[in-house]
Amino acid sequence: KRCCMGRDQAVKQVQHRFGLAPVGEAGRPAGDVWQVDLAPLAVRIDAEPGARPAAVLVVENGVVLHVELQNTPPAEPEEVAAELERAIMHAANQTGSWPERVEVRDAEVARYLSRALARREVEVVRATRLEALDVLAADLREHLTGLAPTAPAATSPETWLGWGLPRETIAELFRAAADFWRRHPWRWLPSDVPIFALEGTSRPWTCTVLGNAGEEFGLALYAETDDFFRMFEDGPPFANATGPILSLTYDRATDLPQRMRREVAAAGWEVAGPDAYPVLITINTPGGGLPRAVAEDLTRLLRAVPEFVAHHREALDTGSPPEEPLEWRSPGTGVLLRLEAEGELRVDTHWEPVEYLAPCLPGGPGADPRAALDLTLDPPGGVDDLMSREMAAVDRFEDALRADGLSDATVRKHVTNAATFVEMLAFYQGVPVRAVTEYDLRSFLFDLYPRKVRDAAYRAEAMPTSLTRFFEFLGEREGIVCPWAGAVLAERDAYRDRIVTFPGGFWWDEGVEEWRTVLTADLIDRAMIHWPKHADDTPWGPTMGPEEAGLEHEVQRLWLFWRDEAILGGLSDPHQVRKAAIERQLAWEQTPHPRLDGRTPLQVIQAERREREAADAPRSGR
Repeated sequence: KRCCMGRDQAVKQVQHRFGLAPVGEAGRPAGDVWQVDLAPLAVRIDAEPGARPAAVLVVENGVVLHVELQNTPPAEPEEVAAELERAIMHAANQTGSWPERVEVRDAEVARYLSRALARREVEVVRATRLEALDVLAADLREHLTGLAPTAPAATSPETWLGWGLPRETIAELFRAAADFWRRHPWRWLPSDVPIFALEGTSRPWTCTVLGNAGEEFGLALYAETDDFFRMFEDGPPFANATGPILSLTYDRATDLPQRMRREVAAAGWEVAGPDAYPVLITINTPGGGLPRAVAEDLTRLLRAVPEFVAHHREALDTGSPPEEPLEWRSPGTGVLLRLEAEGELRVDTHWEPVEYLAPCLPGGPGADPRAALDLTLDPPGGVDDLMSREMAAVDRFEDALRADGLSDATVRKHVTNAATFVEMLAFYQGVPVRAVTEYDLRSFLFDLYPRKVRDAAYRAEAMPTSLTRFFEFLGEREGIVCPWAGAVLAERDAYRDRIVTFPGGFWWDEGVEEWRTVLTADLIDRAMIHWPKHADDTPWGPTMGPEEAGLEHEVQRLWLFWRDEAILGGLSDPHQVRKAAIERQLAWEQTPHPRLDGRTPLQVIQAERREREAADAPRSGR
C-alpha cells in the first residue's frame, strides 16, 4: 500500500518532518559516526508512474543532519555512492566538521564511497544494520503514508521502466519469467528448500521457488542466506533482513496497475498467460533500485533454476531432502546451482562462501602437527602439565618483544594475550603450539575467546595484533610457520562482531547455540570439521562416553590431515575436499585400531553406547 501525492507536497513533508535548517545556516556540531542511506519511502508521485521516491538521509546519534527527497534515485552502487558523498559533504559544510566514520548498508556502495572519502581520511564501513537511521526512515514513511512503519521498506514502481533499465534487459527478463512459469518448478521443489547459486552470477544468491503451497508463485533471491532462514521465524517478514532481497511473483492482468498493463502491451514483452504477469519487489537494494547486474542475475536464475529441477527431477520427486548434494551447471547461462543434502544447509556467516581451499596445518622445522594426535583428553601429566610446558614459548616471546625495545605496558599486553591463546589451546583443545592449525586459531578467535574469557575491552581489541606478533615470532624464532595466520587475524570486523554479538550464557543455551552455529557453518564451508555421522548412520554425540569422546577428539585432528592431503593431491573445491575426507573418516571408523586391541572405532563406540544404555535403564524405570 502506498500514499500518492504531488512532488512539491512530498518535499515539504520531508523537510517539515525533521525541521532541518535551510542551506547556509549553521547546524549542530557533528559526531564521530554518521549513518547514511538512500532510503525508499513507499510513496507514489502524481503523474510520475515510474517514480520510486527515496530519501537521502545523513544521521548522527539519532539526529538528522541532512535529508532530501529523490524522485528517481540511482540504482547502480557507484551512482548511489556519489549521491551519498554529496549529502555527506553538504552535512559537513552545515555542521562545520567531518565524521571519523561513515556507516552504509551495502558493501559495494561502501567500497565506492570509501574511495571518494579517502582524501578526507573518513573511514567507510558496511553495517548490516543502521539502527538509528532505520528508526528515522520508518518514522518518515509513517508520516508520509499514514501506514504503520515497516523496516526495511519494499520498492515496486508502477511501471517496469521505473527501474531505469534498458528495454532489452526488461524484455529478456520477461522472456525468462514466462519460461519459468511454463516449467512450474514449484511442483517438485518446496519453498522452504533453498538452492545456492555458486557461480555464474554477479554474487552468490540463495534462491527459493515460491508456489509449492499453491498460493503465490515465483522466485525469491536472498543475498544473505540468513535472511532466507529468518523468514521462518516469528514476526513480520523481512523485519530483520540485512541484505538485498528480490521477489518476483505473478499477478493477473486485471490486478496490475493500468499503467503497467499498457506498458507491457505497448512494449510487446512476453508473458505466459493472463494470470502470469511478472511483478518485482526489491528490499535492501541500493536506493531501493534494481542494478543492471542484479537484473541480469535474476534473468539467469529464472532460466537456470527450472533446468536444475528438471535435471534432478527423479531425486526431487521423493518428497524428502536428498541424501547427497545435488549440483547442476546450466549450459545456457553458465550458472552453477547446488542443493545441499539433508542436514547440510548453509547458515549465513560473517564470511563470504569459500571457493578454493588451502592447507591449514603448520609447517617449518619446529612444527609437529601430529603432536596433537598423541594427546587424548587425558594427556601425560595432565592438562596443567601440558599448559606449563607450552608456556615456555610465551616466555621466549616476551624476551623477543623486550629485545625489540617495546614498552613494558605493550609487552605485558601482548604477552598476556599470547598466554591466553596458548593456555586455551592446550586446555580446551589439547593442542601444543607446535601442532596449531588454522582450525584452532579460528576456534579461539571466533568462539572460545569471546565466549569464555570476556576480557577487558582494550585487551580484546588488541588480541589480533598480539597474535599477529606471536605468529610472526613462531615463524621467525621457533620454526613454526603458519602461512594462514595473517589472513585469519586480518578478519577484524568478524572478530569484533563475534565479541559484540555473544549473548552470554552457557553453550547449551539457545542463544549461545545459535551464535556458535555461525562459526560452525563457516568451518564446514572450509572443510575443517569432521563428518557428524558414523559409518552406521548414527550421529556423533551429542552426549558421549569417554571412549567416544576420545575418538571424537582423534578423528577431528585426523580430519585436518585428510583435508590437507586432499588439497595437496590437487583438489581445491570445498565440496570435493569434504567428500574425500568423509571417505577417509568412514574407512577409519571401520578399520581395526592399534590402541583399541584390534577393534574398530565404530565397534568400541557401539559397545560403549550399549553399556551406557544398560546402566541408565534401571534409573529410567525400564
